[in-house]
Amino acid sequence: MRLVSTTRVRADEAAPTECELVLERVRLRLERRVAWLGHLGEHRGVREPTSLELPSFDSPYEEAMWLEHAQELRAASARLEAVEHALERFPESRFAILGTRFGLGSPELDLLQLLFAVEIEPRLGRVLGALHPSGRAIPTAGIATRLFGYGHENLLANDSALYEWELVHVGEPVAGEQPPLACNAYVRDWLRGVDRMDAQLSHWLRPIATHPPLRHWPVAEVLETIHRSFEREIPLRVILSGPSGVGRRTLAALVLEQLGSQALGVDASSVREEDWPRFFMLCQRFATLQQVGLVWVDLPSQRSWPTHVPTTMLQMITCREGEPVARDLRAADHRFELHAPTSSEALELWGRLLPESRTWPADSVQRLVASHHLTIGELVDVWRRAPSSLEQAEAMVRELGRGRLGDLAQNLAGSFGWDDLVVSDHLRDALQAFAFEALDRAAFWESSAARRLFPRGTGLVGLMAGPPGTGKTMAAQVIARELGLDLYRIDLATVVSKYIGETAKNLRQIFQRASRLNAMLLFDEADAMFAKRTELKDSHDRHANADTGYLLQLLEQYRGVALLASNRRGNIDPAFIRRIRYVFTFPRPDVAQRVEIWQRVVGELCPEAQPGLSSTLERLGAVVTLSGAEIKNAVLAALFHARRRGARLSTDDLFVGVDRELAKEGMSMSAENRRVVRRHG
Repeated sequence: MRLVSTTRVRADEAAPTECELVLERVRLRLERRVAWLGHLGEHRGVREPTSLELPSFDSPYEEAMWLEHAQELRAASARLEAVEHALERFPESRFAILGTRFGLGSPELDLLQLLFAVEIEPRLGRVLGALHPSGRAIPTAGIATRLFGYGHENLLANDSALYEWELVHVGEPVAGEQPPLACNAYVRDWLRGVDRMDAQLSHWLRPIATHPPLRHWPVAEVLETIHRSFEREIPLRVILSGPSGVGRRTLAALVLEQLGSQALGVDASSVREEDWPRFFMLCQRFATLQQVGLVWVDLPSQRSWPTHVPTTMLQMITCREGEPVARDLRAADHRFELHAPTSSEALELWGRLLPESRTWPADSVQRLVASHHLTIGELVDVWRRAPSSLEQAEAMVRELGRGRLGDLAQNLAGSFGWDDLVVSDHLRDALQAFAFEALDRAAFWESSAARRLFPRGTGLVGLMAGPPGTGKTMAAQVIARELGLDLYRIDLATVVSKYIGETAKNLRQIFQRASRLNAMLLFDEADAMFAKRTELKDSHDRHANADTGYLLQLLEQYRGVALLASNRRGNIDPAFIRRIRYVFTFPRPDVAQRVEIWQRVVGELCPEAQPGLSSTLERLGAVVTLSGAEIKNAVLAALFHARRRGARLSTDDLFVGVDRELAKEGMSMSAENRRVVRRHG
């Protein structure tokens, strides 16, 4: 049987490609093998090689001797020698690269060349039928053994790298036969010079773009560590730790770019645990073939690091600050901490991404950047949406965090300003001092001296204590508006669980989500967690005290602004109060404050009220002890009572509103107080 040459003849007589040389080599090997079987058939009285029973007389030694002296194969043998010589010296041979990177021996590469040739030139498959006992046109390890002159050697051991890296696929064998083999499709295309994404990984791997680094990024330090490890030929894992959005992936991409590699982010969070070892192998195979850098993005800490295959010399890993990464005893780990950009860096980055912002009021832009502590990721999100004004930019920034707390918190929208807050001058000054620090603290905590002297955290926490309705929530809304932040209320009473461990879990979930918000937190019913510590009567008491300590620890580590609100300061453990820098006491309003609240609420809601109602409001403030919230509710009830009558708001309507509020406490307005109010109203 004579094979047709698969080597193309080019018009420009260019040198053959590696693929063409491999095809020619396999064709010539097949031609010589078929000739030997034909020779055996002639001397044994068998016409068709496909029907031979060869094991007893198909000797590898006799075949080698015959091929060496067969005159009819002299030209084919000379051509084979030339082709194999050319392959050994082929520049940038992909087969040689594959062998080096995956530790393949010559027998394994020969087998791979057979499978590769049959894949890309189907006509060669017909010849295999002449070599297979059953006449089936399928490549096997046994055929490759005789084809490439290995006698009866086993070319494919159980621990072969061809298996380990899935460079070949093994089919289901027929009884009494060796299993059919096939070259992996992705590896086949790579050997042909086609560089593409492995279809099995396309869902999880994404290129990472590079951007100019921030000043505090340790690019040079990371590169020095990598070069030092490479010189010692020790595999290295660079772990970049920090909050989400601080540029961990961008830094990894910058480092890999300096090393001449493209960075590919690997998000394995959705990979099932049972698929994880194979997925890891495919990623390492892809990185090895394409010489790209893998960046494992926020790899779950509980996920083990597989050791069943070697890894590339450098693995980049990002993780949350403080989170561990499963060890790999074969590699050295170097961890680098990244922090949010400083206020000056954030302002510089804002101007770089949004050049039009340079025309906006500089103090407003600086205030926006300082109060929101935007990460690089958030700045890029705003840049993509291309705001045309400061107002649009601020709205986009505030939208970034909405919904992240889900049902764990309630967004408190409000447009209250300082003028709406009726409190003492002393309390107002304290609240304004808190707001000032919230705005100014970003620049202050960038000082190394400040961080050294106050290592517990850079967050800002205040406690507001006072009876219900005295303005605690309104004060929080005023401060949030001053800072340009959304306000989220968290009811700690709903967070506390009777089940051991659930409270800590709820708290951890709140702060993990809140850490990605640019918002102010209001923890309502703070005494539910900060009550005076109980005696340790049982395990529940121990866990309750532990949960309280855990909350305080989370608050100290929280980098944002938080306010605690309690109706009963006396119930709060003094030890916790001492650890909170701002404590605001909200007393019930005095007479002057109550009068002011009555006049403000009525004047804004009902400017068309009856003339002369002002003196009524003054007497109501003097004789009826209501909180600010109760006064607002009383005015609201009075207003609807007047609307129902179809008349303007009157003293009688106000009495109805007051009675409704007092009724909640089982009281009512006395006849004497009514006479006092009417007499002056």
